[in-house]
Amino acid sequence: MSHVLAISGMHISYVVIGIQAILNKLINNKKLKNYILILILAFFAIITGASSSCVRACIMSAMLLISQNFYRKNNFYVTILITFMILLFMNPYNIFSVGMWLSFGGTLGIVLFQKFFKRFLECKFKIKSKLFNSFLDIVLVSVSAQILILPIMIYCFNSVSLTFFISNLLIYFLVGPILALGYISLIIGMLILPVGNFIAILENFLIFLIFKIAEICSKIPFSKILVVTPNFWMMFFYYVVISGIIFLFHTKKYKFLRFILENGMTSFFKKYQTKIISSILILILTINIIKVVPKSLKIHFVDVGQGDCTVLQTSGGKNIIIDGGNNQKYDYGKNVVVPYLLDRKIKKIDYLMVSHFDSDHCGGLFEVVNELKVKNIIIGKQEKSYENCEKFLALAKLKKVNVIIVEAGDMIKIDKNTRFDILWPDSKKMFNDSNNGINNNSITARLVYGKFTMLFTGDIEAMAEEEIVKMYQNSNSLDVDILKVAHHGSKSSSIDEIVEKVTPKISIIGVGADNKYGHPNKDVINRLENIRK
Repeated sequence: MSHVLAISGMHISYVVIGIQAILNKLINNKKLKNYILILILAFFAIITGASSSCVRACIMSAMLLISQNFYRKNNFYVTILITFMILLFMNPYNIFSVGMWLSFGGTLGIVLFQKFFKRFLECKFKIKSKLFNSFLDIVLVSVSAQILILPIMIYCFNSVSLTFFISNLLIYFLVGPILALGYISLIIGMLILPVGNFIAILENFLIFLIFKIAEICSKIPFSKILVVTPNFWMMFFYYVVISGIIFLFHTKKYKFLRFILENGMTSFFKKYQTKIISSILILILTINIIKVVPKSLKIHFVDVGQGDCTVLQTSGGKNIIIDGGNNQKYDYGKNVVVPYLLDRKIKKIDYLMVSHFDSDHCGGLFEVVNELKVKNIIIGKQEKSYENCEKFLALAKLKKVNVIIVEAGDMIKIDKNTRFDILWPDSKKMFNDSNNGINNNSITARLVYGKFTMLFTGDIEAMAEEEIVKMYQNSNSLDVDILKVAHHGSKSSSIDEIVEKVTPKISIIGVGADNKYGHPNKDVINRLENIRK
């Protein structure tokens, strides 16, 4: 609904209509009225925050008024190009503004496609009802706006809606009254505050209806479909196809439209089947080129503040995520982890491992399970039931995700080259709450990929580390290339014995900048730095 609710063309139209109605009563000179209106538009843009969409609409309206004063015909394409250049001159960083691209793309899409769709439907179905035409116009405006901004929406927000026109249709008729009541309450409120307050109450009720409509529409199936972030070539290909369609249907004077209407889609396909099949084959080839499976293991350490999150992509095409940050004050799952995965074309998680159920490790994973397709969840043997664990298992059951409970001695085969050896927890040596069981019973897993090894340790502390060293003192299970340092480098973890046994080439610590815990501890850093000396 952004193109309806953002301060842009629709809102400026209401402002222009309202101010013109007032000026018509006060001034007879048309040129003077237009210049006054331009000044009001400039003031309006400033007091509303001068967003890209608002400034675009104000400049384009001002150029229309100027063309009227000089008796010139306003050319839309010249106007929108000049407006674009003015916005960049005002602030070159507008080139990175999502709002600007959505505003320009939506406006251009409406101009390029709305009339074409309308003419097509009128020719095909002979629509005569004025009421139905009004509803159809709203739907076509919404659809036309979406055509050019669709890749931008997907790129920036990783979602697409197939039901957007329903919400647009329902709220379209509320925008005008809301704006009118807003202006009336503002003016009257400066004179008679109680009356202005009463009008504002009516306006707030209409705003409440908009939010309610949004809430209801969000629950409609296909109202939000998560998609992976498109790369440059996918977006380029999309706009090339759209440009071709615009060329065919606008420069050829609707030749293709008339052909379809007169002969039907079957004849159209027969005539252009070679071009259509070639386009489909190019599209399939492009998609297959774009979808590249990594040739070797890829490990991503995701910044989730004072928490942990690791994403692995295997050469066998499997996707694994270990922990997912917090979801308390800031939902790292929603705002970081899910977008991060979609940016890397990951929409399916084969294995999701929860080291333990502290919020800074499991919190962000709720959103991952909610939004993405997760096949398997790996959790450690639990000494007792924790609230986060119960909620997580309930969500897994709701989403029909397979849950694998592991302990020391288990092995998870990911693909022919990749496996996890579970080193801890041990059901015979579980720690209770008095010994900080939630941390000390964290999964400690050794990733094996060919000759490469890595150790994930969750939040285990000295007690668990001592037990792990005893269990594996006569094996090389703890000797790894990379160590994911336990408990964010806390002074209660990474004891000398385990650091000397692991002897990692690289140590990774997940911490938040300037965190209140003082992580990572200086002594831990010194121990890790000294093991290779």
